[in-house]
Amino acid sequence: MSQFQSTQANKTLFLNTLAFTFCFAAWLLNGILVTFLVDNQLFDWTAIQIGWLIGIPVLTGAIFRLPAGILTDKFGGKPVFTTLLLICAVPLFSLSYADDFWSYALCSLGFGLAGTSFAIGIAYSSVWFPKEK
Repeated sequence: MSQFQSTQANKTLFLNTLAFTFCFAAWLLNGILVTFLVDNQLFDWTAIQIGWLIGIPVLTGAIFRLPAGILTDKFGGKPVFTTLLLICAVPLFSLSYADDFWSYALCSLGFGLAGTSFAIGIAYSSVWFPKEK
């Protein structure tokens, strides 16, 4: 591995880690917000609704992890990760307008897509490093 390739590999690893951190924070933000909003009585959701709102991002992330990995293998990590970040920005912004269970649940679906970032980042980072690293 040349010096340029090593520099590029480390830069890619850093940017993937940073993007993954943002996605993971967004993914977790959903569950934290649900409990905060209910505990402070801003929404009167039932225990079942709370469970759905917390579970939707986890399920969405699990379901779309495989397709995201396949897209990364086909198109490369940079365009797939960039697209994921742009797509996930929409529900993050839209959440500020969510005023009922269904709008929050729809945003939760978008939060779940952020959970696929690990599959994208790992697939993209592994291309830059030899097996022993």
